[in-house]
Amino acid sequence: MSQTDNKKDIMKDVLSQTEGGTFYGEKDLLEIIYQAESQQKKTAPKRVVRKQARRRKKPKKKTTHYLSEDIFDTLGDAKEKLRDMLPDEKRSTISKSGIVNYALDMILKEFDAKGDGSLLVKKIKTRTVKSKK
Repeated sequence: MSQTDNKKDIMKDVLSQTEGGTFYGEKDLLEIIYQAESQQKKTAPKRVVRKQARRRKKPKKKTTHYLSEDIFDTLGDAKEKLRDMLPDEKRSTISKSGIVNYALDMILKEFDAKGDGSLLVKKIKTRTVKSKK
């Protein structure tokens, strides 16, 4: 007798079984399946949740402001320099919007704390006003 003649066709039994019926070896097969599933759960790597994903992001508002050409170019240069300074995992988080947001946050906090003595007020007071013709 060949080896294939001795083997039972489990798939044929499964597909042809009547409702509620069992086939030879079903219990053993289910035991192996559940054992394999429990081993996968134990050895499966835990999903690492990134810190950024855990933090709630503050809602953003889209706005348009005009920048001088010098400031615009300097902002682009600063973005590239920051990317070069930071490790790989932080590089993709650098954007011009982010830089402007951080800068404005620092300037406005200093303005709230110092008022008339803040750098923002001093710069605005000393700025020469162009006359319109």
